[in-house]
Amino acid sequence: MLGENGPQRVGPDGDNSWTRFLPSPIRGARVWWDRLDLGPARVGDRVVAEAESVDLPTKVRADFDAGSVWFVAGVPQWASMEDVFVPGDEIMVVFSATKMLRSGFEDPSFVPT
Repeated sequence: MLGENGPQRVGPDGDNSWTRFLPSPIRGARVWWDRLDLGPARVGDRVVAEAESVDLPTKVRADFDAGSVWFVAGVPQWASMEDVFVPGDEIMVVFSATKMLRSGFEDPSFVPT
């Protein structure tokens, strides 16, 4: 959320504009990144941009007193609804650590809450 002096911090260190939207303060947050390989971009037979790799934040976990919620840049694969394509162009909101693990989320530092 933007304030008069730019983005406002969200966290346990005091009231801010987010307080009215959240039932309890965020206790912690973590971001996971994935690398996306792009290009080369072409128009017809002509290369208009060279191939490049970009790092994107694809998963964000916000921890609250009541539990955690994940925001995932992913698309569920409709055949099973367990498989997820990440990075996708949709945002999934996931409320279960079990669901995150079943959808293929693998990170040794991940601790389900």
